Amino acid sequence: MAAAPPSAAPGASDALWELNDGKDALPEYLRRSGELLPPLPAVEVTLDQAALKIMIPKTDAQVTNLGTFFCDVARHWRAKDELNVVHPTTVTFKPGRMCLVLGAPGAGKSSLLRLISGRKNPTSGTVRYNGLKPSKLGPLSATRVASLIQQTDEHVALLTVKETFEFAAACSDDAAMHAEGSSDELRKALAAKPAMMSRLLGLDECENTVVGSDMVRGVSGGQKRRVTVGEMLLTDARVLCGDEITNGLDAAVAADVVAGIREFTRARALTSIIALQQPTPELLQLFDDICLMSDGHIIFKGPLASLEPYLNARGFICPPASDLADWLIEVVTDPALAREHGEASGAAAAAIKAAADAAKAPASGGSPALEGAVSVADVDITTVSGLAAEWRRQASAVAQLDAFIPDAKRFPSGSDAILHASPFACAKFGVGVGSSFLSQLSRTMSRQAKLTLRNPVLIQARFFATVLNTVVFGTLFYQPDEENFALRFGIALFILIYLSFSNFSELPVTFQARRTAYKQTLSGFYTELPFITSVWVVHLPIAIINSTIASSIIYWLVGFAPNAPSFLFFVLGTILTELTMASWFRMMSLFAPTEELANTLSGSSTGIFLLFSGFLLTREKMPGAAIALYYISPFAWITRALMLNEFGNDRYQDIIQRPYDPPRYVDPPMVPQRDGSGNIVMNFSAVPPSPVLVEAFPPNTVPQLENVTQRVAYLEAFEFPTDDVWRWSGIGVLAIYSVLFGIVLSTVALRFCRHNKEVGTRRTRKEGAAGATRSPGGTAAAAAATTATTAAIAAGTPSVSSSFPFERSSLAFHDLRYTVFVKEDIKSQADELAGGTDKGMLAPDGSYKPEELERQGKMVGLALLRNIHGVAAPGRMVALMGASGAGKTTLMDCLCGRKNQGNVEGQISINGRTTEPAELAKSIAYVEQTDLHFPEATVREALLFSAALRLPASITTEQREAFVDENLGLLELTTLRDRPVKTLAPGEMKRLTIGVELCANPAILALDEPTTGLDAKSAAVVMKVVRNIASTGRSVLATIHQPSSSIFLSFDDLLLLERGGRQVYFGELGHMASSFVEFLEGVPGVRKLPPRTNPATWMLEEVARFQAAQLKDADAASAADGAKDEAKSPAVAESGGGSSAKPSLSLARVYAASPLSTSNAEMARALASGDTFEGVNPIGRATFASKAVAPAGSAMGGRPVGFCARSAAVWGRVMADYWRNNAYNASRLIVLIVLGTVFGLAYLNLDTTKDEAGVRSVISALYSSAGFGGTISFSSLLPALGKRRAAFYREKSVGMYTPAIYYLAITVTELIFLSVLLLIFTPILYFLVGLRADAEVFFESYLVVLLVATWFICNAQLFAALMPSIAVAQIVSGAVLLTQTNLFSGIFLPPADIPPIYSWIYSINPTGLATRGLALIQFHTPEGSEPVVIDAFVDGQFGTVDRQSWVEQFVDSKWENRFDVVWQIAVIALTVETLAILALTFINHSKR
Repeated sequence: MAAAPPSAAPGASDALWELNDGKDALPEYLRRSGELLPPLPAVEVTLDQAALKIMIPKTDAQVTNLGTFFCDVARHWRAKDELNVVHPTTVTFKPGRMCLVLGAPGAGKSSLLRLISGRKNPTSGTVRYNGLKPSKLGPLSATRVASLIQQTDEHVALLTVKETFEFAAACSDDAAMHAEGSSDELRKALAAKPAMMSRLLGLDECENTVVGSDMVRGVSGGQKRRVTVGEMLLTDARVLCGDEITNGLDAAVAADVVAGIREFTRARALTSIIALQQPTPELLQLFDDICLMSDGHIIFKGPLASLEPYLNARGFICPPASDLADWLIEVVTDPALAREHGEASGAAAAAIKAAADAAKAPASGGSPALEGAVSVADVDITTVSGLAAEWRRQASAVAQLDAFIPDAKRFPSGSDAILHASPFACAKFGVGVGSSFLSQLSRTMSRQAKLTLRNPVLIQARFFATVLNTVVFGTLFYQPDEENFALRFGIALFILIYLSFSNFSELPVTFQARRTAYKQTLSGFYTELPFITSVWVVHLPIAIINSTIASSIIYWLVGFAPNAPSFLFFVLGTILTELTMASWFRMMSLFAPTEELANTLSGSSTGIFLLFSGFLLTREKMPGAAIALYYISPFAWITRALMLNEFGNDRYQDIIQRPYDPPRYVDPPMVPQRDGSGNIVMNFSAVPPSPVLVEAFPPNTVPQLENVTQRVAYLEAFEFPTDDVWRWSGIGVLAIYSVLFGIVLSTVALRFCRHNKEVGTRRTRKEGAAGATRSPGGTAAAAAATTATTAAIAAGTPSVSSSFPFERSSLAFHDLRYTVFVKEDIKSQADELAGGTDKGMLAPDGSYKPEELERQGKMVGLALLRNIHGVAAPGRMVALMGASGAGKTTLMDCLCGRKNQGNVEGQISINGRTTEPAELAKSIAYVEQTDLHFPEATVREALLFSAALRLPASITTEQREAFVDENLGLLELTTLRDRPVKTLAPGEMKRLTIGVELCANPAILALDEPTTGLDAKSAAVVMKVVRNIASTGRSVLATIHQPSSSIFLSFDDLLLLERGGRQVYFGELGHMASSFVEFLEGVPGVRKLPPRTNPATWMLEEVARFQAAQLKDADAASAADGAKDEAKSPAVAESGGGSSAKPSLSLARVYAASPLSTSNAEMARALASGDTFEGVNPIGRATFASKAVAPAGSAMGGRPVGFCARSAAVWGRVMADYWRNNAYNASRLIVLIVLGTVFGLAYLNLDTTKDEAGVRSVISALYSSAGFGGTISFSSLLPALGKRRAAFYREKSVGMYTPAIYYLAITVTELIFLSVLLLIFTPILYFLVGLRADAEVFFESYLVVLLVATWFICNAQLFAALMPSIAVAQIVSGAVLLTQTNLFSGIFLPPADIPPIYSWIYSINPTGLATRGLALIQFHTPEGSEPVVIDAFVDGQFGTVDRQSWVEQFVDSKWENRFDVVWQIAVIALTVETLAILALTFINHSKR
């Protein structure tokens, strides 16, 4: 760190940037650092008639499938509809101001933010920054000047929060730190940014925790959302766009985050445009301006204070009991209805008059004025388009509040501020990335190396598989004879194939990384080239180590040329092969839109490379233009180079004799024989030919011989050139390939072939609206059904579900604790922030018990929940609340039986019966925080599937469908009922998740953040539905983050947690939350609830304030006298009821010492012992009845759905999933057609009547037909299973179906689709090669190929169930399955030549068995036909032999046994399927 300025005392400068505690830390940091900043431009953003339109195909199909796929493709290029995502608009966003973008889902908020941030280009009009178009910004880049906080959280899962922030800050500030105008003090200020951001966002306690993902346990969902916000704030972009940044955050944290952004906006003169779904009134007041949107129209943009008068003047009156945000959503959703409600309020006339008076008065003192706003235009303002037209006409009449005027010196405005930006600004926001290529490369390499080392399973699996396989290779082909040159060719090629397959793991790894790379390259963290180069460079040492291990083992065991130069060349060749194929797979992952397609293309292209390697098909036998593939194939180049390296050795310089080519004959007879050493010689003697041969050569002639070296003879046998220049050419070409594929083309793919999934709600078309999209299922009848259902709820009309019987159940939990085991250093940090240690892990002196440390291997217990108690009673709603990271989801997982990691202790009971986790999972309908569904199903099908498997068998089909339709209406999903799940927006997906659980008709319903991602209106609708469910006598628990007052007050009871998993309160809320407010206000130091304040926001702020004070006091005490990490808190009685909190006062201890806690604990204990509620009496005033005798079972009781019904439902869904998965099936179909054509042309009309070479080539073609169809299906099914695995785990946990039903349904469905696909693929290859044109032979061959493909499908299921991730599954399957099936296929080594120790592998290898069966079927001589004789080498002699006999000897079987392979393959496939089902049953990779 640079030295302090001369005027500063030693160490003072370093201390200057130590962040203070409290709310003043951020303003103080911004003020002090701002004084050091060089001038930065203040950017005014103007949309100048900017519009965004998209073209959508004209199709009547609600759900596309394989049958409509090709028609839809044709339509896509012909007839399209135009959709105005954002209508042409002119609007300006000022620097230094916060603007809220508000609208219902589908309004166009996300698209507007993408336009402003430069992530989308307008189709008409333009976006201007200080009056300049994006292309005219001079030295600055629009995508760096403006940043976008995305709606989804895309992060590197294995980086910690601290590392994520440090990386973002380094990318943003590296060049700026060294730009002209920066100082040592400024560099220190910039270095303090990550710590400041962690403190601002409340992430201190988890800064050393990995961010995590769906399969990697990390920070909570709310914490991850804050990481996304902080990452973009660290870029210091001049325009900040945020898309639903508070999703998943509690109200207090959301307010803190938005307030922090407001501080940034003011201090740095940012232009902040934030879209929110459910802004609370307190959150709303933090914004200066508001932009209302609906259906792509802007219907208001101006100061927040001007909005209500503007709408009042047009007859829209906010009812007194409504939140402003809720009312605004109603206005933009249904203007006519909103106006009716306003007129009915009785205040309409007075409000309009007041607005008119305000319009006539001049604006003064910053108050809003509405000059002429009351002159309503001749437009229908009860429609969205009418409101938009009125706004365009009256926009200039809306008076603007005095705008925040940035310091002109520090934050200059206007076009010159951009065109003549300071060097510091150019470094931060310049075109491209300000830092140098080497700086970017250094940062990305450091990060990539860290990620690689943190995923040791991949590396260990790769190295272990390499050792295992090369030992097998080496011992299988141990020291063959030198003249067996063909075997050496095969061994070299096979090790190259293995090393290629070992890099298949690059496919899923790259797919995970590319989503984050898309975001970070657009935000200017780095450019594409250094990122791609860093991945290539970090993979280099892995390739070197892996290839060196493989080469060192195989080279010496096989007995290649025993000298150092040849060995080192061999090692170099294998390294370059691994680099090249890893680069190829990585490139395919970046070009392909889906992972399934990338796997399919990678596998098929590898097969083509192998075919044209020069081994299976020599160069002269390749037809026409196919020779180009020979010179493209990397396998051909490296195999040629390695063979030149091997046969260039001195031991291959002996002279041998071979026939001329073309043959020349002479008279003296001769017979080829072996000498004493086993070498082939041509003996010119009159020895008669062997009896095996039918005539060695034409009568009385022998071929004329020529003398050549072994090197020349062996190389030319495979038509390889003998010039040594080809040896180094192969090395050079692969080096070029590795760079071309891995760096150049991968960079191009990342830059230009972005496959971003646009997140946001898709707008549905209103019937008859021009230019709108057809809404799937969005008919007027569907909309009417939704309205009718909602009205029925409000009126209390009996519903279909209310007629279904269920057992009223209460859930009680007492002394509930949950502990996980973590590393000791992480434990210490967590204890400091969470405030305590699990005493069960400690010795009396406070140290960790030695036996615990030894038992856990230095892993110690970290308590996440501590002695929690509570009750969920029938007919009551319990709100589970607390700050982000307090343990709400953890508690819900424990109560619902979902935890499979750590220790859950305490008592959980349903109706007095202590319940095991598996039974809890089946008894409680749990709406999880993550929305996991099968993507191809429609919304209605997803609900029908849940109802079919979870409702009793006594419910008729008509009742189920009516029940589902009712739930669709409850959740306002009727208009979306026929839309595929994969097209839903986050808010729509959340409602679907709730609906799936509602269809179980549960007695107990648990919801984890049910309103996250929903707008205020949708959230209110959802909670109204939940309230209605509770009113039927069901018990409801729900975690909730940012409830409005109305939602919060709709709950009956509250369970409140503080960070560290401690309970702060459990009890009834009371009328208007009076009981809870009375309790909390009675705690010394708690501030009174301010008037007109949301009690939920107030309580979270107080809990956070008390816990922050407790941590501060603990730190102070520790620094003063070395006290232990957890400071003891005084008892409540000792507090004396003062007006301020004493040091370390803990709200959790206050509650634990209260009479309410004692009463609740006794009640929970009594209920757990078997007492039940009478009626729905309030908690704390309950009466108890006798012990319950009815066990907790299914929600409704009755006989569950039987095995056949479950199997039919699961199979039906899987079948529909396959039929609609166009990317999966269409890609397989196209690739198989291409492969069949390529392989067929390569082996076009091979002549099998002349010599052994023709027969071998056809057997190779048969091997290809048997293996490649299955291999393609395996490689495409594996990632598809991985994507659906999490959804399966959820459905399995609630007992919807068994793993056996699921996997058997997949197998049957795959068998159906494969039957069709292979019926297309097989004839292409079959008849192009020129195989027997006999129907019986063809269908026998087809059956064998189909069985092999089925076996591959079973293996894909097995590896998906066994392996922790698809990346590991790719590595292990490549090493164990693909490598061994090819090695022991009978092609590279005939079955008779396989050593006995490995012969069992061939006998259980369906690929080898299929090759045997196909060869026997194909080369059988029909009875009565003349035998076919061929030239062959048998028993050391050249001659002619019966073709069928030669084939039977080659495959080590007889024609009569050809059908043995059918039942053998079937038994093997059935065995693998059984193992897969067992693995799926007993192994769960979802760590919770």
